[in-house]
Amino acid sequence: MIQRRLILLSLFLSVLFGAAYTQQVSRYNSFSYSVNEGLLQSTISDMAFDKNNCWWLSYPNGIQRFDGKSFVFVPIQPGLPENKGCYFFKSGNGSLLISHLQGISRYDDIGNKFKLIYSYKETTANTALFIGEEEGIIYIYTEMAEIIGINADNFTIHSVIKTGLPDFKKDFTFRPKLSDNIVGGKTAMIVSKSIYTWDLKKGKILFQSELFPDISPYLLRQVGENEILFYTYRPKSTLQILNTLTLEKRQLVVGDGKSEIGRCIIFQWQNKMLLSLNSRVYETDASFHRITNEIVNYQNEPPAENATIQHMLQDNFGNLFIRTVTGGIRKIVANNYPLNYYSTGEQGKNFIISVFPEKERNRVLAGAANSGLLIYDTSRQLVKHIPLRSGSEKLVGANTIIKNDKGDYFIFQIAPGESGN
Repeated sequence: MIQRRLILLSLFLSVLFGAAYTQQVSRYNSFSYSVNEGLLQSTISDMAFDKNNCWWLSYPNGIQRFDGKSFVFVPIQPGLPENKGCYFFKSGNGSLLISHLQGISRYDDIGNKFKLIYSYKETTANTALFIGEEEGIIYIYTEMAEIIGINADNFTIHSVIKTGLPDFKKDFTFRPKLSDNIVGGKTAMIVSKSIYTWDLKKGKILFQSELFPDISPYLLRQVGENEILFYTYRPKSTLQILNTLTLEKRQLVVGDGKSEIGRCIIFQWQNKMLLSLNSRVYETDASFHRITNEIVNYQNEPPAENATIQHMLQDNFGNLFIRTVTGGIRKIVANNYPLNYYSTGEQGKNFIISVFPEKERNRVLAGAANSGLLIYDTSRQLVKHIPLRSGSEKLVGANTIIKNDKGDYFIFQIAPGESGN
């Protein structure tokens, strides 16, 4: 009778832990930040971490800084004449620069103050965009289609060059999408549905592509000096790589090959290459040919939930921050060793006499004295309670839980007053 119950229980556990886990996943502890946690609003313009790992957030209506305890509003003050719709840039030497409608400011962490290092001669309608840093020069793209170079050591102006591209002071459709990296002194940009390559050292356009009517403004990355990664809305689920020398294009199918990519972000996190498709994040190989694991939280859910991912950033400790369009921010803890408490909520059922962690199936089996078998998921939720009874029909606990090479579970139970089964 006992052997029959063990076989039935084994079959039940195999079904319970069945095919739902065929998708390979990487689980991380995650935290959400929204207006409930102190964000000024859910729509965020930009974010950055300074050299002290203080977290800076920019909104259409202001700036906040998170010091580890609370979000503090940063008001207009000497050296920071504007605080709305700003963009951040952390230079190679750790300096934090802030681009705003009146120029470029630098934050001095020692004195907790700002210094205006560049001021525009005319009133601007759009905040200048940071291109990046190359050989000690920080490059910025202005609404007048000028590229300004600022020395990263002394913050003096290195160069101001007119690109010849249309400005976006009055027509926002000419605002460029800048590549998120610089390779060999070259940067790429999308302007008016064409891709351009700009040589930062020579200060000139090296390449202009054909028109791509369906090109997305949300992804542009150089995968080499002469290859640029982007995507168009058609064909669906397709990234494209353009060779600027041969003009050859090759397509990379990602996702299910059928769903349209609304937003796609590529980010290198530690030694992993991440690819976000709409609201989900995946690990991929460097060539983007194969998606491996999906990043999920301890509830096996996408950390962004249903919110579309807009940007990803890593802090100084290697934690990943995911900024969504309107759903706030998610923090993915890189190295997390939590102490979790598993409980039924009923004191009489929490006398645990055996534990079997099933990492592969995201479950923890616990034998409770006089109660039976408790099954938790790793978010500490009780997903199933299986009563175990002795020959006298009394409730008993699982004294030992083992699993063989075939995946069968064996539960050994000892009833009060009995020597064993």
